[in-house]
Amino acid sequence: MECVHHHLLSALMDTIPDRIYFKDQEGRFILANKALLSLVGMTHNEEIVGKTDFDLFQREYALRTRADENEIIRTGKTIRDKVGKKTLPDGTTAWTSTTKVSLRDSNGNITGICGITRDITEHKQAEEANQHIMAAIDQSAESIVFTDAQGTIFFVNQGFEKVTGYTRQEVLGLNPRFLNSGKQSAEFYKNMWGTILRGEVWNGRFTNQRKDGTLYEEEASITPIRNDEGKITSFVAVKRDVTREIELERQFIEAQKMEAVGRLAGGVAHDYNNILAANMLLLDFLLSKPELTSDLRESLQCLKNGAERAARLTRQLLTFSRKQAMQVRSIDLRVLVNGEMEMLRRLLGENIDLVFQIPDGDLWIEADSGMIEQVVMNLCINARDAMPKGGRLTVRLEKREFDLAKPLSSIEARSGQFICLSVADTGCGMDEETRRRVFEPFFTTKKVGKGTGLGLATVYGIAKQHNGWIEVTSEMKKGTEFRVFLPLGTAKHSAAADSRTPQIHGGIETILVVEDDEEMRKVLVLSLKMSGYRVWEARNGPEALQTRSGRLDQIDLVLTDMIMPGGMDGLDLCEAFTKLKPTLPLMIMSGYSSKIARSPIPERSGFAYLQKPFDIAALTAAVRKALGKSASP
Repeated sequence: MECVHHHLLSALMDTIPDRIYFKDQEGRFILANKALLSLVGMTHNEEIVGKTDFDLFQREYALRTRADENEIIRTGKTIRDKVGKKTLPDGTTAWTSTTKVSLRDSNGNITGICGITRDITEHKQAEEANQHIMAAIDQSAESIVFTDAQGTIFFVNQGFEKVTGYTRQEVLGLNPRFLNSGKQSAEFYKNMWGTILRGEVWNGRFTNQRKDGTLYEEEASITPIRNDEGKITSFVAVKRDVTREIELERQFIEAQKMEAVGRLAGGVAHDYNNILAANMLLLDFLLSKPELTSDLRESLQCLKNGAERAARLTRQLLTFSRKQAMQVRSIDLRVLVNGEMEMLRRLLGENIDLVFQIPDGDLWIEADSGMIEQVVMNLCINARDAMPKGGRLTVRLEKREFDLAKPLSSIEARSGQFICLSVADTGCGMDEETRRRVFEPFFTTKKVGKGTGLGLATVYGIAKQHNGWIEVTSEMKKGTEFRVFLPLGTAKHSAAADSRTPQIHGGIETILVVEDDEEMRKVLVLSLKMSGYRVWEARNGPEALQTRSGRLDQIDLVLTDMIMPGGMDGLDLCEAFTKLKPTLPLMIMSGYSSKIARSPIPERSGFAYLQKPFDIAALTAAVRKALGKSASP
């Protein structure tokens, strides 16, 4: 009968895929099923009888196993579902779950142990894979949210916590609608829910609200999750904070728009300068007439004053478009701003609390001091106008260093050392639409007659001309701050400008005037003839070369416009005349700065430059200088 029982036990054990075995008190195998025998490369039970784990497995595993079994034999305790990792005889690694109990005789004495070991490698690998997946989800930089079919949150990752400011514990059990900013309509959310409830993936963009109340933009993809029966059981939303990207995109579009407006402004200013130059020269011609009555002379002078104001307006347009000439030298911005202090205090009025935050030490930049003074003045006046009932205006200077490897505050920012000139007020602030248009020429929120709309446009242009940029932040009813960034320079000594005003007189030389604008050409010819010169004229470069090249010995000076039709600009014409007669004095005039030409005109040997608009005194002084002669007594 005992033999029959043993046979039945062996047959039963062999049908079970788990590894079943019996050992005596010394850890020697008494009986093992086929699953264990197969694992150790045996086929019959007799082969394993008497062997221990030290004979079959690695020593480290065998020592752990023996320690557990000794504890069972000593105490009679049961080990249940103990998970372990071991190296099999074939060198592979396996995860197992083992349960071991004590064997007792009829008197209750422990005579050995019985063990059942289950291979859980696949389960463990799946579990580890799931853990890796969850770790990846939790540590993802994207914001990931899981909700049930009704939209109740049951999981959010660390990315969600970083973006929103809410902790996981604060949002579990809530509906994501608590993030709503009110920027999206009810129809927007209706369409979103309709899409995902149909089982489709929804892609879109939200404007949501963080815990601290600030708004942020995020792109989201919401995917329905189905069970084995195809029923939607939950949703997963993967969202990315694109607030900075949208801001940079907006800045890029604004920069492109400003560039286009700048080109338009520069073109308008160039044409306007031609008109102004002609008018100013003609007014000078009329004012020179001795027979004028006092009333008529006063009227003409009023016209000239108006033309000069228009010329200043044009210079602002050229500054905005970066086509205005600059007189660059090394200046200490700290000294310049300090020098503006008293004048600003008188200009701003007693109801403005003016605060200067200027560090000790030199703050050198390479700049046109007049333009930088204009920046300070324009920003401060603009700040004053934003505080009609008074407030605080803070002017601050500080050194800043930028690194391309780190996020930059503006699309125009670049790496290097800069000085930041900041002007902040506590005024009415600007809404988003106003802030986007604040640097546009002629855009103003002031009443008619209170401003031209060129002040901030000029500041923008000056910053760009100095290889810098400008940033603005503003909040309604809390104030505005403009920050102008200028490259840090070094101290240099520059020669003082000659402040002497030369006495201007005419001459008797022959001048070839090349100008495509008929009105401008007529007034130039008239002005020069009135000053005693012989004048020849041409409409463009090819005409000037064709009609005058045979009589170059009779020409004492060529005065040409820079931008002309006919495929030859002023620089081309001067170069052509230089080849024909290297000693011939040449002068180029333009409504643009000389710095925008194909090469710096004043630095080229024999080439002089005259910026439009100009009056007769400036014209004749430039002519005498180009001729290399002093004024005639």
